[in-house]
Amino acid sequence: MADPQDSKVDESTSPVGVLSPFDRLHPADETLSENERQFIRRLHTMGNINKIDPNGLPKLQKAFRDANWVERPSDPYYVSATYYGLTGRRGLWSYTNDNAGFLFCLHPNREDHLLIFPPFGKKTKETLARFVHSLRDLPITIDLARNNSNRDLGDTRKKGSFHFESIEEDALDWRYPVRTAGITDLMNREGKAFSKIRGAMNKWERRNDISITKLDLSKLTDYNRALSLASFWEAGSNGAYDVQDDYFSTLVALGHEGHANLSGIIVSVGKKPVSVAIWEAPPTEDKIANIFASQALKGDIRIDAPKTGGPSEEVSLTNINTYLIVKAAEIAQEEDGAEFICLGGSETAGMDDYKAGFGTVEDFSPQLTTHRVIWDNSMDGGPS
Repeated sequence: MADPQDSKVDESTSPVGVLSPFDRLHPADETLSENERQFIRRLHTMGNINKIDPNGLPKLQKAFRDANWVERPSDPYYVSATYYGLTGRRGLWSYTNDNAGFLFCLHPNREDHLLIFPPFGKKTKETLARFVHSLRDLPITIDLARNNSNRDLGDTRKKGSFHFESIEEDALDWRYPVRTAGITDLMNREGKAFSKIRGAMNKWERRNDISITKLDLSKLTDYNRALSLASFWEAGSNGAYDVQDDYFSTLVALGHEGHANLSGIIVSVGKKPVSVAIWEAPPTEDKIANIFASQALKGDIRIDAPKTGGPSEEVSLTNINTYLIVKAAEIAQEEDGAEFICLGGSETAGMDDYKAGFGTVEDFSPQLTTHRVIWDNSMDGGPS
């Protein structure tokens, strides 16, 4: 298999088609299930609904920045239009009225499944209940996603013949807490809590053949390189490297088209690309950068002999992802003014332990929950 760094880039290739996940929302599109088509047709009959495509993400981000928050959200992704664009790549909408509003989307990984994100405004409980009840006859699963565990959902039984029931999240990344780290702490790496970080950084910074290349996703060459690296690593990993193609391709397309303010780096060892990170510059005044991709090869690689004629070397890539994340954080601070970096939540305990090792800023590291709509009367409402 040819190394992607040696391949020719077709400068004439247009990446616009990669944004097609956002354009697949026509009810007749074969990528949607019949139930999803029915759901979208229902939206067309309702008021106060707006479809959000990639072009609308900057406007959504401005609304988050300009909002007069009574209390700053603790979840960094709650105010990130990029996050909603990624998670809602199969379809993203907003519902707003004079009292409240919220965003909702088709589940990125499951059919016939709707995610509603926590509402904002004055009468959020009533607004949410009214919207959910309007879908009562549709055979779809409805979840309130990324709900702060302290949020009062209120009594919806009086409003819509349903209630919310807390469930264990088993598909998306908030089963375990969001982890946000302080960048200055990562750079200083002082104390026992950062001993593993120090060890990883010392290992890689001692090498004179490690290099960092910045990605400018607005350039077609960098856009194509990021995509080719992901597909190359996945194809050659025998299952050890796991990348969500739809997620990653949507992410880099958002950056290329200017719909999201993204930066990235590629880390190479002996001129071989081994890891890539892509993050969002702080979208609000909270100065939190959000990492949306940090992918690294696993196992060992063989580094070719230098021109001096020495032997080739087998290099273990253990902890290369740690080096990648710390370097991304440093660049985000230097170039974007970030003070914190959000690593997101986790689906497994092991991944949560790993992310916690970067340090945790409690104010921006909430435990989130998923609450499912349970219909109280299947004869009167939706699926039981």
